[in-house]
Amino acid sequence: MRRTGMLLVAAFAAILSVVTAQGAASAAGADTWDPRYPCTSGAFDLGSLTARPAEPPMDQALTIVRLYGSLTCDVPVPGAKYALAVYPVGAAFGVVDTAAAVLPYEPTKDPQTFRVEGGISPQQGVAVCAASDVDLRIACVEVRVKMSGVVGSVSARSLAVSDPLVTRPLLISSRDVDPSCGTCWRMKKP
Repeated sequence: MRRTGMLLVAAFAAILSVVTAQGAASAAGADTWDPRYPCTSGAFDLGSLTARPAEPPMDQALTIVRLYGSLTCDVPVPGAKYALAVYPVGAAFGVVDTAAAVLPYEPTKDPQTFRVEGGISPQQGVAVCAASDVDLRIACVEVRVKMSGVVGSVSARSLAVSDPLVTRPLLISSRDVDPSCGTCWRMKKP
């Protein structure tokens, strides 16, 4: 029993060192965010922030927010993609959902424009980044919902790409996304 425990600890340590060394954890065969694409600058338009209550069948306590943004990228790479990295405040990892938050680079259009949308629970927040690789965040923003009684307000602020909210390891997932999922964040063309 003691040997089994030691083997489990050793296996966990090996996995942790791989995740830490790579900066990302990826399920086998799940990484469909390739090829990745170098982008040099970008921003979220904080003035575009909109919010609305969630509608059934979503959790009625959620606030659905939408923001627009853009990226300026380098020389086109055939099939290149960029993504939305989502970092829930207080979570150990950020996530790139390759089923809902990865967009192809459009070689005839620069800057690349996009919109992001997702749900936030009351008194919670999330940081999101437009990213061109697991360790290359181009533009980041934190969105929060604050409640005062039954009235809530939504705010957003730009974050440095080196902010601790967005430098946590990134999990790349290709889970199927339910279109009615209120807490799922998506990246789409405007």
